[in-house]
Amino acid sequence: MMLSTSIPVLQSLDQAARKDLIPIKLGVKAAKFAKQTVNTQMKSFKRYGIFADWSNPYLTLDPKYKACFSEWKDLLGPSWDFRHESIITR
Repeated sequence: MMLSTSIPVLQSLDQAARKDLIPIKLGVKAAKFAKQTVNTQMKSFKRYGIFADWSNPYLTLDPKYKACFSEWKDLLGPSWDFRHESIITR
């Protein structure tokens, strides 16, 4: 689950919708929100004249970046706390 995108999703839901929400559905809604936000940011960056490889963005929700997550665990060591594939600093 993506913590930074879960909060606005939860805030947009009413009490009844939050009550029926399970973690997997929250993750799907958070991913949808993240993709919409990325598209909005890309449009703004293009309008500002920022050059980038817009057809190949770096998105942490992309499975190819999650595939090497276990390697990061080994590299960073015990000083980092990993929960639900998210890095939480101490």
